[in-house]
Amino acid sequence: MERYGDEVTPFKKGFACEHNRLNSYIREPFSQLLIMDVQSFHFEHWIERRKGEVKNASINRDLGLLSAVFEAAKGWPQRPKVSNDLLQPHS
Repeated sequence: MERYGDEVTPFKKGFACEHNRLNSYIREPFSQLLIMDVQSFHFEHWIERRKGEVKNASINRDLGLLSAVFEAAKGWPQRPKVSNDLLQPHS
């Protein structure tokens, strides 16, 4: 997530908001895992907790950003290849 924040986010129109969202993810337990060890169940608790804090649209926006982070990581050769089927929109 840090690499995405350093290399991708600065070139986006909503840099400041996205940077803050990425920083909030870094404090989450799933961000401490190696990318190849992240599984969908790692997000289940996070989604349930977020339901009590924000609307589903915010959760979907967060999942979209997390999905973009995983997609970018797939293209970085020094990182293990990962699939992006972990993060499905929540309704």
